[in-house]
Amino acid sequence: QIMIDGRQVMNIETGQMQLEALPIGIEDIARIEVVRGACSALYGSNAVTGVINIITEKPGEGNEGVSGSMQFDAKNYMADLAWRKSFGKISAGITLNKQQRKRPTDKIYMIERDEYYNYTSPLKPETKIYAGSEYTAEQVQKLKDDGILSKTPVNGYFDVDELYNFKALQTFDGKNYTFYDVIEYEVSPRTQFIDPAVSFDAIGINGYLNFKPTTDININLTGGYQSSLKTSSPVGSDYFAFNQFRFKGGYVALNAQIKDLSVKASYKGGPNNFSLGAPGFKVYTQQFDVSAEYDLSFGDFSVRPGFAYTHVLSEDYVPDFTNPADLKGSHYAWTYHDPGTYKYEEGKEHLSGFFNYDCNVTNFAPSLRVEYAKNGLRLIGALRSEKTNIPDRWNTTWLVGASYKINDNNFIRLSNSRAFRAANLVGAAANYKDRTEGTKQPNYIQFSKNPDADLMHIDNFELGYRMRPTGNLLIDAEVYYSNSTDYSGLMAEGAWMSFDRKFVEDLFAQLSKMRDDGMQPMEIYQKVAPSLANLNARINGSIKQGVLPYKVKQYGVSMNIDWIVSSKFIAKFNLNYQNTKMDNYYPYIQDDVFGTLIPAAGKLANDYITALAMGEIDPRTEIDPATRKGPWKLSKDQLNYEVGRYTAEDMEKNPQLSKLLHPDTQDGVEHKATPNFYGMIGFVYKPIRELEISAFGNYLGDRSYKTMYHHDGFDIKKNVTVNMKVGYSPVDNCQVFFNAHNLFNSQNREYVYGDEIKGLYTVGVNFKF
Repeated sequence: QIMIDGRQVMNIETGQMQLEALPIGIEDIARIEVVRGACSALYGSNAVTGVINIITEKPGEGNEGVSGSMQFDAKNYMADLAWRKSFGKISAGITLNKQQRKRPTDKIYMIERDEYYNYTSPLKPETKIYAGSEYTAEQVQKLKDDGILSKTPVNGYFDVDELYNFKALQTFDGKNYTFYDVIEYEVSPRTQFIDPAVSFDAIGINGYLNFKPTTDININLTGGYQSSLKTSSPVGSDYFAFNQFRFKGGYVALNAQIKDLSVKASYKGGPNNFSLGAPGFKVYTQQFDVSAEYDLSFGDFSVRPGFAYTHVLSEDYVPDFTNPADLKGSHYAWTYHDPGTYKYEEGKEHLSGFFNYDCNVTNFAPSLRVEYAKNGLRLIGALRSEKTNIPDRWNTTWLVGASYKINDNNFIRLSNSRAFRAANLVGAAANYKDRTEGTKQPNYIQFSKNPDADLMHIDNFELGYRMRPTGNLLIDAEVYYSNSTDYSGLMAEGAWMSFDRKFVEDLFAQLSKMRDDGMQPMEIYQKVAPSLANLNARINGSIKQGVLPYKVKQYGVSMNIDWIVSSKFIAKFNLNYQNTKMDNYYPYIQDDVFGTLIPAAGKLANDYITALAMGEIDPRTEIDPATRKGPWKLSKDQLNYEVGRYTAEDMEKNPQLSKLLHPDTQDGVEHKATPNFYGMIGFVYKPIRELEISAFGNYLGDRSYKTMYHHDGFDIKKNVTVNMKVGYSPVDNCQVFFNAHNLFNSQNREYVYGDEIKGLYTVGVNFKF
């Protein structure tokens, strides 16, 4: 859980912590508090493995004046500026922050697969290849012979403009072909990657107002706005290692301490776009939070009852195109509406929104914390129960802990806790249909909501010991164990076939006339069978967030050492070892499931149409008179497939499904995405008052990420990154410095398919006056 002054900043749409969307900069931060371990009972859902609480620097705390910092190189810069002033019992402040970081390349990494590469021939510049158009095998061969179309393996970095030439070739109806664009865009090219050279570009402004009429009353009012663009791991794309994200929005927050009563209220809102250029991923979100806690003391006991309430409104945010020409070249049918007013209309194309309705999320959470402290012994117990509408149930978390100060040099602590992860709207509220005519199978993918899915939860145990063997040496060590389950993932739910309406209606009329004329079923079938090849069928797939059966166990040990070698030299060490094992594990691959479902859908659809021709189904009763649509959606029962639940009978009926889904789960499978060993060694050296040198070396062990493209794992080797800063203060309250991130330019990847991170060397200045 990441918080700013106790205010949650989680992204409710994806369930991710978008650090790039934080409006604050360096000048806003007074300190950062870190709480390790599962502590949802104290801080709310998503405090699964810990809490990072960023405490901002308020005006009126002896920090009057103007302060700032700036660092830059040829392509990157970060700048912060702050002003704070006290006016008696009222204090005010304002901060600005701006930063720009560039990627080491302006090209986009394409994940490995074979595609056709289309380019305009110098000899025939008028030749174009259009997605969605039908081509015969002879026409495709001529395009190849003329040099208009050539097959190119795709793997590695490509210029963005090249991506618009990539087109995949798929069989359309068994004899013809169609192309679809690898890059799909809303209105025009360059909307998916506005500036591919950008890693992160943001600007933010924050205002602070503090009122302290008495020593028992303190009221803080803050507000701000931020706009950012980042390039990061993909959302909604099967081909690129990157998407670009746009975040905009403002917030206002009130924190009031009135004697023993603490009250917090906040609002934030704005448009977020999780995949630029891809319809459906732009939403407008508003979130309102209010909480209160009251401290009661009874001798050595203290009791803190409280409550928290959250209301989130997330709406599809779709541009209202007033000029139809703006849609030229777009593959998507847009729904014109204003946020907050859109309602789904049956029978219309709806590819514009991810939710296609206004999604409201509420969370009400009463809590109670009890503490006892006496003679170095401290006992704490906390209980919190959250009532959510997605899913519609209560989830209860707890924490029990004890600590004992043996003497001034030895301290021991123990805790046991349970924490839950909150539902995210991508899985709990999705109602999104992806792709249109001319795409590969499945031609459509429906992302369906699953608001009743169980939430991931974790049980955590920790034992820690802190000791000071000498006056200048502090050692803090802990061992921990956790057991977690109910992990979620997008899972193929089913598939179905839809047909050309005109063709089917004509077929129904033909069948009815034949029956009325007294023709026999076999005679009817033989007469209409040749025309069944012209069904012009469209294959649809359905995806829903389901709960995986995995049970994950992690144990580890960590140690921190602070050693004051002398008044001029401080050394720091951090060492971690962890091991994670999974039970009930099978390598679920979504593409493999679709590979099974789609042929099954096609077979059952053919069986259905054959049954119509044979007279086993009466077409006059199988058509919905309101929509003129037939019942061709195939249920999970017909497919012998159900999300997350497989019986022996299901597997016996469908051996292929059994083989692909790996029902024979494995226990004790090692999770390799987190390295077994990682750590840090650093020092701070101050030979004279004006000069300070610090360096920190970070080590990450081997790790491997399994993906749909690398079933055996995408390996990232162990690496060491050294960061260094040299600062010199010519006068008080001013420091010039040299900063080196990745000092030795190791150029290693930190994440699957990510850029190789090169060295970043900046010069800068900090000042205050």
